[in-house]
Amino acid sequence: MFKFVSDNVGGVGTKRKHSGKPCDQCKKRHKKCSHNQPQQGGTVIVEPVGSPAYRLEGLAGLQALYPYLRRECALVLPPKKEFELLSRLYYAKFDPLFPILHEEAIDQHDVMDAVALKQGICLQAALDPSMKPHLRLSCGESLLSQLEFRSSLATALKLSLDMGFIRNRMVLLQVTVLMAFYTDRSSASEISTAYTAQAVQLSLTLGLHLGWPGDTSSTEKSRRIFWCVWTLDRLNATANGRPITIHQQDMNMRIFEAIPEQQPSFRLFIDITQFLDAVISQYRPHATPDCQSLTGKVHSFETLAQEADALDIGFSLLASLEMFYLSVVILQSRPHKGDKSPERVPLSALQIYSASSIVSVALGEFKTSMTFWAILPYAVSMATSVAYQSLRNSTVPYKRKQAYSLFHSSCDILEKLSISFRSACTMAKLANDTLQEVERVSGNRNRANKLSNSSRQSVAREVEATGETTQTTTAAVEPEEREATQGTQVRQRPWAEASSVPVASAYTAPLPGQPNLDPSQMTVGTTPFENMDFTDVPGIFEDFDPDFHLNRIDALFSATLDPTMSFMPDEWFQEGAFEEYH
Repeated sequence: MFKFVSDNVGGVGTKRKHSGKPCDQCKKRHKKCSHNQPQQGGTVIVEPVGSPAYRLEGLAGLQALYPYLRRECALVLPPKKEFELLSRLYYAKFDPLFPILHEEAIDQHDVMDAVALKQGICLQAALDPSMKPHLRLSCGESLLSQLEFRSSLATALKLSLDMGFIRNRMVLLQVTVLMAFYTDRSSASEISTAYTAQAVQLSLTLGLHLGWPGDTSSTEKSRRIFWCVWTLDRLNATANGRPITIHQQDMNMRIFEAIPEQQPSFRLFIDITQFLDAVISQYRPHATPDCQSLTGKVHSFETLAQEADALDIGFSLLASLEMFYLSVVILQSRPHKGDKSPERVPLSALQIYSASSIVSVALGEFKTSMTFWAILPYAVSMATSVAYQSLRNSTVPYKRKQAYSLFHSSCDILEKLSISFRSACTMAKLANDTLQEVERVSGNRNRANKLSNSSRQSVAREVEATGETTQTTTAAVEPEEREATQGTQVRQRPWAEASSVPVASAYTAPLPGQPNLDPSQMTVGTTPFENMDFTDVPGIFEDFDPDFHLNRIDALFSATLDPTMSFMPDEWFQEGAFEEYH
């Protein structure tokens, strides 16, 4: 008697799985064939050279790749000579302002921990233009660009973080802080925010906000690293439009006692960030009247430098910190619109002064010796936005001309910074496109005005010539007097025309023997200001091409001056995306 049961029920009565047909060679040898077996899903095939292929499923396959990935990450470092140059620059320019690795004994860590810290040093130091001749990796002899070099380092660091190659939690915190300063595309605020959030969570897990650990051997280091994370949290809130995560009421008072213990340059950076922390409170959705009253109370940079005992830290470091300070002043000095105020509010004089100072410092004698870090393109972008808003909203033509000059200069700076900072690419392209459209519209309006003026002058000359002919025909004068009068008119006529005709008039064919002077092939003046009518700047913007999306440009330049707005995604810059986003 046979009993039939369904297949695959407790392993009883199951059918034998049908395998594939054997190949001809195995069939002749009467051997079990494994060549035609169907591949199973979720497997990793590892095929070492010179050995048959074998399959590893799930976690086993990932574990098999672990040593290979670990080795690849460890190789992404520059040669020893190049690393020493990058490390020397890092500790000279970046470490005094942001001492996340101050006096770190890197070689005493595990191999992968030490490699990650070295990669973080190179990631930041490679931003400096003076390091361009030294950007190469040990795994390749070719010289890399700044973007390629930093992209390779960031990829290796990200893999180390994701795979868990870094075991020391303090080193993990330091690496995530350095990664928060890196962006791999023009608009990547979410990436920087993710690493900032990870760094904040690690610091809270380690209890750094409570002053842990309390032993004297590591207290100084833990408190210094905490203040690095605290300042990073404020920078992320301002630049990326995110809420603050670490609040003062959650911190132990012993943390504040550690501020005077920091080196003067870092102490000044903390003081400016505390000033920024007070400014951020103005932009909160439910800001109190006390927060709003902070407007107008500006701490001078000299006062902050004296209080931090940072007068002798070096001109280059002071210039870098002043640019950060001036960007905070721009945020702090925003004018507040009343309920009955017009839609566009002119900028405050302090904002325009701060923007001009940022451009002046960026173009000054310390432009090559300043610290190249994320704050540099951020400050210049704010100056560009201030210049644009002043050009759009100012009612005084002289102020518009100043704003146009400032807009030109800041655009040039952003274009140079875009080589090192991808965050500057978007703003540089935006400013360049706006300048080109302004100059295009202004040129069209100038040509139309010149043609109109030329037509009026031509009519006036015809009327004048008709009157002279009538007077010559009817006047009773002696031949000698008539010849003398005509000779006088011929001598005076070129001077009269030169005084009445503008420099760039409508083109007419030259007389025989005269040079061909076509105004369309000439440029009037040597600066862009002579080609633009600053008395009618609003009219120029009204004549923009409808496909230019002026509302999008206005929104982007306004968003830079508002820390509550996160930066727009890359898709927002595509044609037609503004309407969907807006």
